[in-house]
Amino acid sequence: MDISVIISTCNRCGQLNRLFEALAAVKVKTGLEWEVLMIDNASSDDTTDVLYREAEKKRFPLKPLYEAQPGKSNGVNKGIAEARGSLLIFTDDDVEPDSGWLSGYWKAACQYPEFYGFAGRLLPRWDGPIPKWFRLHKDIGVLASLEHRRDLGKKAVPLLKGAVPGGANAALRMSAVKRMGEFRTDLGPGTENPCAEDTEYMCRLLVTGGHFLYVPEALAFHRNDSKRFTRQYALLWAEHAARCEVLSKRPKMKRSILGIPRYLMRQAVERYALWQLCAVGEKRFRKQIRFRQTWGEIKGYRRLKKERK
Repeated sequence: MDISVIISTCNRCGQLNRLFEALAAVKVKTGLEWEVLMIDNASSDDTTDVLYREAEKKRFPLKPLYEAQPGKSNGVNKGIAEARGSLLIFTDDDVEPDSGWLSGYWKAACQYPEFYGFAGRLLPRWDGPIPKWFRLHKDIGVLASLEHRRDLGKKAVPLLKGAVPGGANAALRMSAVKRMGEFRTDLGPGTENPCAEDTEYMCRLLVTGGHFLYVPEALAFHRNDSKRFTRQYALLWAEHAARCEVLSKRPKMKRSILGIPRYLMRQAVERYALWQLCAVGEKRFRKQIRFRQTWGEIKGYRRLKKERK
């Protein structure tokens, strides 16, 4: 087997058809063997039935699986255990791959044997108008990640040192996955720490001496629901992302107060004051976002302290 695509899904049976249509349109060269492992991660809707009905159509090599333990990472780990491909491609149920997606990854894997990880091009596909507030503030790093965009141009280049792709459009050689192990099940959607399970996992490739290659031909589109993009959602995301980053990296602390780095305590006071003193408007929102990031980091360190007791 050449390629295994791994997708964990939960309670989105009504939205899977767009993904199915995209996968059915994927073009591969004759002789390339591939499979799509879609894991129903403890859904309470008709996801399993929808997966089996699609598999019966045989439009693409779909293999439905089920994982009873909630949490996206549990679903992905189930897929890794069942995968037979020498190249594993990771994506999500709200992503629509381009027709040349698989061929792009396979060509890069064959052409660049020195790379063990690959990051495809990822563009947002908005379901509705882009909210005005988001257009004004997407230069803020934590908000930019909400858009799910990776576009480094149309030439294959190594990712910058330390840069890792998320799980919406990335690939790893099976040989690397065997060294990296399983996804952490305390991180990711379906847990109380809903972020960073994919970036934490991809970081392990760098730790083992591997590197990522950006592959523009492996193009996919991430669906963004404009109705979900509210200021309140962005604030919550900023806090969650910062907290989960601390939990994923588990940094050591030298100077702390009650387990919280001193610099974060000072930063929290300063950012809270700047937020409260700022007039109503876009500038105030930016101050609030930065405070919520700091607050999320503090919550992450507090959680680490409890775990270390």
